[in-house]
Amino acid sequence: EGEEEMQLHYFTIEEIEEKIRNGEIVDAKTISGIYMYKLNKDKK
Repeated sequence: EGEEEMQLHYFTIEEIEEKIRNGEIVDAKTISGIYMYKLNKDKK
């Protein structure tokens, strides 16, 4: 039936910190996005 596509959203560190300050829920997908962002950034 109505299956939703799984979408992985990537946020910048600043966006995440703002979400936390605003009291928004930061879920595992969001955290993994941060982690991948940091890993990719550190490789350069």
